[in-house]
Amino acid sequence: CSRDPNVAKRRYLESGNKYFDKGKFKEARIMYLNAKAKDQRWGPAYYKLGLTALKLGSMTEAVNAFRRAVELLPANEADHWDAVVKLAEIYLGVTREKAYLDEVEGFCNALLKRDFNSYDGHRLTGDLDYARATERFKVAMRDEGRALLDKSIAEYRLAEAIKPGQVGVVMQLARALAAETQYAEAEKLRSEERRVG
Repeated sequence: CSRDPNVAKRRYLESGNKYFDKGKFKEARIMYLNAKAKDQRWGPAYYKLGLTALKLGSMTEAVNAFRRAVELLPANEADHWDAVVKLAEIYLGVTREKAYLDEVEGFCNALLKRDFNSYDGHRLTGDLDYARATERFKVAMRDEGRALLDKSIAEYRLAEAIKPGQVGVVMQLARALAAETQYAEAEKLRSEERRVG
């Protein structure tokens, strides 16, 4: 029984989950790597490895693990979509390269195709439009920058309507409004957030 790779990979994953839940991320990582070694095409091991890599601050390992998780986990599993969201967040946080932003756009489209009222789909689309707007402003493409800024504001408002009061979205909306010189509304949002927080 212990020689069965399917049994072994599940044991490693369960052991890793126990370490993860206790905040022992280095130990959890070892268990997830062991699970992955038993089955190179087992999505759950990659997903958990990605979460652990985030906790340990290893962005390269997180990206590689989440990419494999997205490939291997069925689209009807919540972990598949969480891996999509995490991968998009990492890309938006660390790069402005067109190829990666285009990949984020594909992720956002997939999230919104799956559920038009996807909070993450609208939030990430807002982040993507905002990132692209700032890049356009840097190269004096003001009209394109403003159009993208307007789109980001609309996406943040949709995300806020779906899941009200989320600090990240409220702050990003305030930031986008300030960039659009809508200072009064931006300050109102920031003031409300300070009062609540």
